[in-house]
Amino acid sequence: MPESPADKSALSQAQTRLPLNGLKVLDLTHARAGPTAVRHLADWGADVIKIEPPATDGEEITGNRHGFDFQNLHRNKRAMTLNLKDAKGLEVFKRLAERADIDLVPHSWLTHLLNGYSLQLIATLPRARYLEFNVSQSHLTRGIAQAPFALAADGTVAIPDTPGIGVSVDRDFIAKHRVN
Repeated sequence: MPESPADKSALSQAQTRLPLNGLKVLDLTHARAGPTAVRHLADWGADVIKIEPPATDGEEITGNRHGFDFQNLHRNKRAMTLNLKDAKGLEVFKRLAERADIDLVPHSWLTHLLNGYSLQLIATLPRARYLEFNVSQSHLTRGIAQAPFALAADGTVAIPDTPGIGVSVDRDFIAKHRVN
């Protein structure tokens, strides 16, 4: 850390010369590839705010906060805890997203349920237009939800206009594949 006023001034000048200085980015990533990609934005000067889920009694989804790997993946980022399953947390997130400079790209291709949640979130944000969508889904991925989403010829996925998230859970399929 800089100790003298000259050191602090040099650090401040160096930070203002980074190519992404001034950009605001919200980081909702959890797995290796996402945090690594966003870390690069932070390393190049973007103001990255990592949104973390509330702590649980079990193992944290984001890993050991004090561990080397976590510190490396999330260096140069600020962090805040938001419960995106709660209306208040979602409202705070929406206000933050309105001020961010990078469009939201949810990484939600594991199931159609996650696609449904992501599409509903995207529909509420003014500039979020992109969704990572896996076109080569497995039998298990496709079977969890009835009337799954499909990629249109123009590369878009329609946002459902029905109540809820736009998918129905296929309970028979889940019961058939349940592991006891």
